[in-house]
Amino acid sequence: MASGSSLLEEELSCPVCTDIFRDPVVLRCSHSFCKACLQQYWEQKESRECPVCRRRSSMEHPPLNLSLRNTCEAFLKEKSQRAKAGSDVLCSLHSEKLKLFCLEDQIPVCLVCQTSEKHENHKLRPVQEAAHTYKKKLRTALAPLQEKIKAFNEVKLICDQTAEHIKSQAHHTERQIKMEFEKLQQFLKDEEAARISALREEEEQKSQMMKSYKDVEKRAQCTLVDPEKVSGALIDVAKHLGNQKYRVWEKMLGTVQYTLTVQRKLQRVRVQLDWDRGEVSFSDPSNNTPLYTFKHSFTERLFPFFCPGSLQICPLKVSSQAQHTERQIKMEFEKLQQFLKDEEAARITALREEEEQKSQMMKEKIEKMKEEISCLSEQIRAIEQELGAEDVSFLQSYKDVEKRAQCTLADPEKVSGALIDVAKHLGNLKYRVWEKMLGTVQYNLSNEGVCKSGIAVWVVVKD
Repeated sequence: MASGSSLLEEELSCPVCTDIFRDPVVLRCSHSFCKACLQQYWEQKESRECPVCRRRSSMEHPPLNLSLRNTCEAFLKEKSQRAKAGSDVLCSLHSEKLKLFCLEDQIPVCLVCQTSEKHENHKLRPVQEAAHTYKKKLRTALAPLQEKIKAFNEVKLICDQTAEHIKSQAHHTERQIKMEFEKLQQFLKDEEAARISALREEEEQKSQMMKSYKDVEKRAQCTLVDPEKVSGALIDVAKHLGNQKYRVWEKMLGTVQYTLTVQRKLQRVRVQLDWDRGEVSFSDPSNNTPLYTFKHSFTERLFPFFCPGSLQICPLKVSSQAQHTERQIKMEFEKLQQFLKDEEAARITALREEEEQKSQMMKEKIEKMKEEISCLSEQIRAIEQELGAEDVSFLQSYKDVEKRAQCTLADPEKVSGALIDVAKHLGNLKYRVWEKMLGTVQYNLSNEGVCKSGIAVWVVVKD
């Protein structure tokens, strides 16, 4: 018949690992398990069910069974104290000291038990000799556990280092992304400044030319030949605005080591007047591609005017023309800069999402390994404690200790695919952004083509 101590130990044993409960948790079905054992069981089964009654659990993190944990700690403490006083352990049947060990039944017996019918023809050994043999055997079984916990600690160290490296990786990669976009933004700022400077220089030059022409006209006498008609005095708006975003995008090619050329000659130009809306529109009749639209509040009569020479499609007043052109230049560059800002934000968001995902993956892996290391440490500690116990006490609990010495944990998985894919975020970044920018700068036929053809335009003429 089993002793009261054995029955109590059985009641305080986890149904999964058959060891005394460690951090016991309780399910709604009232069954309790070691926290680490239950989590490992659920991971293997890929479903949260009770290992005993198979009832599904709705709780991902069951509560600790504090009363059971306290009982287990008290039992282990009492057992340890009994082990220290092993010389007082007596046979429960004959009240004699346990001096022999039955190899068949695997229990210590007294000299009276040796001659009893129960142990007839059984092989017996002195307690000291049997304890020495089984302790040696147990130490051999303990070695794989120690190697296992060493492997877990090594992998956990790698996981800890990887988690830190992910943060460093993300920080460095985000800084590199920002630097690349700063270069692209600076390119746009420099290009915008250069184009506005060129526009203002042309405005100054042609305004001065028009001023000189007026002075000449005032001094002109009837004996003089007719003054030459003003030609090329207006600002070349097409040069400054024609396909501006495309030309900036094309020039940006110099920063990404790539070449793209698009050439198309303009053959005819359609001119359309909308008096009510105040618009004069120019388009390519071959494919209805819009070239340019002037907006103005017409207050005078309009007449069609044909000119076989060079003619710019632009407003008539140099100053207003320059202001309008400069405003258009700034608007176009604002669109390009906004594109870069949006693209930078999207890429940084993608990087941070990957950092969050992989950091969470490493956090879960580290937590799992902590539990497994804790379980192994407790297992080793309990076995080492038994090895230090008095011979009789050791032999009494040897069966259970031998079971606990069997390692059921699989080897720790090596860390794989946990780092941030830096190449995905930084590889050819400027080129990929430049390539994507093409979608915002669809090429249109250059306004400069208008200047090379004789066309009909509408001009305001005062009575």
